[in-house]
Formats: sequence, C-alpha cells, structure tokens
Amino acid sequence: MTCRKCQGFMVEEWRPDFSPETYISRCINCGLIEDALITQNRLLQEQGKEPVGKAA
Repeated sequence: MTCRKCQGFMVEEWRPDFSPETYISRCINCGLIEDALITQNRLLQEQGKEPVGKAA
C-alpha cells in the first residue's frame, strides 16, 4: 500500500491497545496511521456525507 500523505510504504500492524481485533496501516516514512473507521469517514466526506462516529 502507498501512503496518501507522502506516497511512502504502508505496513499493517496489529494494535491490541485499540481492541483485540484492530489492525491499522502505518506509514514507515511519515507515521500516518489509518484504520477502518478513518478510511470509512474519509470516503463519506468525499461523498459529502456526515462521518460515522468519533474515534475514542
């Protein structure tokens, strides 16, 4: 995967501190973090709709 911010390399990480099933994508160059909620809300905003929910 490619980072939206810097076009760097994204790696998938397991983050049990968020929840036991949570995997995130993190850019090894700039540190940008994306998870399923971030991705879903970004797509909704691009379509002009309200974000789903707020992250903890």
